[in-house]
Amino acid sequence: LATNALTLNTVAGPGLNSGAITYNRIYGQFHNGTTVTPAAANTAYAFALPSTDTSNIATVNNTSHIVPGASGTYMLSVFIQITNSDSGQSHNSYTWVRKNGTDIANSMHDYNVPKAVAGQTTFQWLVTSSNTTDYFEIYYAVDNTAVTYPGAAATSFGPSAPSIIVQITPVGA
Repeated sequence: LATNALTLNTVAGPGLNSGAITYNRIYGQFHNGTTVTPAAANTAYAFALPSTDTSNIATVNNTSHIVPGASGTYMLSVFIQITNSDSGQSHNSYTWVRKNGTDIANSMHDYNVPKAVAGQTTFQWLVTSSNTTDYFEIYYAVDNTAVTYPGAAATSFGPSAPSIIVQITPVGA
């Protein structure tokens, strides 16, 4: 269908014309390009997401609040760089989702980081927003501060590698 005008008819005749239809797909991709270092073990922290790669309607407020901006069901996709600098033993990293400041049940991901290893962890989580002010955050904790979330600068042959990237996209749209 390619047209500049669209009319939806009801049994009684024209019901809605294209001038009254607005379609705004909600999405966003946000990241932190710096190394995130937990100050203390067994303490919860929110990942800051100071940079926006692309977005439409979805925003980040208060450094870590991912705000879809409309009610609906969304997929949060999370990609995290992770390092354990301890050459003697493995340690754990915990990540999870909060909605409006409250932990979402069953959303924790426990990742065992082998000794002296760098890698990545990813997860996805379906979230539901009931109004325009709902927000989501990605939280983390470690059992030892040898675990960090490194960002890497661009090289002569490739772009930078953020410590965390979060994407929000609508489900079923």
